[in-house]
Amino acid sequence: MDVTEPVYTVRKYKSLGKNKPWAVLKDGNKVRQAETQEKALQLVALLEQDREAELPSRARLVENEVFSLHDGPRVLDFSDYSIDRAQLLETLEQNKLPLEVCIMHTLVTDCPHHNSCTADWFIEKKLMPWVWQYTINCEDAVLLFKADNCHQFKSARVAHKVARWRESPVSKDTSFVQTNFEEKHGKDIVDPEQGRNKWLVFQQEMRSTIEAPTNMETSESAHKFLKGNCTKTQRTMEEKKGKGILVREYHYAARKDIPLLATTPEVHTLLNEEGKNCTEKSHLFYEDHDINNVRCREYACLTCEACMQLKFHQCALGWDKVGPIHRCKIRKVSGGLEYERVTNQAAREMAEQVAIGDILGSECTNTTEPYLISRALSALTPNPDGISCHWMGHIEAGTPYIKCKKYCKNSEFNYSEMVYEFLLPFDDLKLVLKKSNHITPARSSARAGARRHDIIELDENELTLLQLRSHSSSVASS
Repeated sequence: MDVTEPVYTVRKYKSLGKNKPWAVLKDGNKVRQAETQEKALQLVALLEQDREAELPSRARLVENEVFSLHDGPRVLDFSDYSIDRAQLLETLEQNKLPLEVCIMHTLVTDCPHHNSCTADWFIEKKLMPWVWQYTINCEDAVLLFKADNCHQFKSARVAHKVARWRESPVSKDTSFVQTNFEEKHGKDIVDPEQGRNKWLVFQQEMRSTIEAPTNMETSESAHKFLKGNCTKTQRTMEEKKGKGILVREYHYAARKDIPLLATTPEVHTLLNEEGKNCTEKSHLFYEDHDINNVRCREYACLTCEACMQLKFHQCALGWDKVGPIHRCKIRKVSGGLEYERVTNQAAREMAEQVAIGDILGSECTNTTEPYLISRALSALTPNPDGISCHWMGHIEAGTPYIKCKKYCKNSEFNYSEMVYEFLLPFDDLKLVLKKSNHITPARSSARAGARRHDIIELDENELTLLQLRSHSSSVASS
């Protein structure tokens, strides 16, 4: 690589105190501290190894929604978008702008899981297939993915995905860089998009009349509206002087399409060379030459010339400001769990063991509520003639049922009793939640005579198993 090699030296300073008096200097600037001279020399060896293992230099970073228009290494195909490429090139050149455009991608889904697994699925199943369909010569591009500082993205699972990106069938020869650098919100042009989409859907629903209803009851209908009416921007690129979004692309996924987080490998917290946690403090992750390791740094500078060429060890801000680069080993706690199918025979045997008061987990065909938590009000009841339930519909003759009372979700593991009673067919039963705990709520003197509603706290492992069983059934029935 055409780089200026850093010079590392080791020196002892009284001003650093007794705990870590030894300092590692790069070109005369302190970059690391150590307890002993031996440990300081070990750090120098690691830093030299870090420099040698950097990713190959690129001309510049290319974000996941931005591609060059020129006939060089990055070309965007407009064949399906009815866009005058020559006119667009002329507009950008007249306004002295880079020959780049912004394509805004949005995933519309009824899946409520806002986690790294959903993001990974979108990248692999929706975004990258679009990239390979509509771009030319991007096989060796560098993909920069930005996320905010929400805890689900500051996860060792994210580091595992980055480290093994080259194993993905959609990666080709691309390199993967992820930054978690924004405090909750403020992700440049991307952040206001979802609020805008919700407002567009809201406006359309407000136009609804009895003669011409425009209500959208499902995520799929919202996706259909957005894709059919909001792909093109109101103002042209000429009117916007070449700035802003060129076109919007909307993708849809049903809840059953997106895998559960539990099916992905669980990964230990990343530890730096000194054995300290560096997952939470790191905001920059990128690939190492070994897929069992990942590179990370505390601050994600992507604006200086060195960092834009992926020479992160030469950051113009200096390591004292952005922090040193750590090479962390990916240590799996366990592999991803498998979906578990409950057969009718197994469900019947489980239902026959149900006693009054048991907490039950069952399947539900409602896409926004794929499983139900309830309390058994009866044992398994024969049903020789068939029966209709006002909520669950008709239960065929010969299908025994359990009378239940529904619980509503307060938080991820906390549920409280509702007034709704329903009949649960035995084949919808997925799990008897034996490890759930009943919670006694605090009662004030003003409500001394009020009736108590049962509140339960579910066991995390049992809830994960219920989700796996319910998800398996929904996929199999589709």
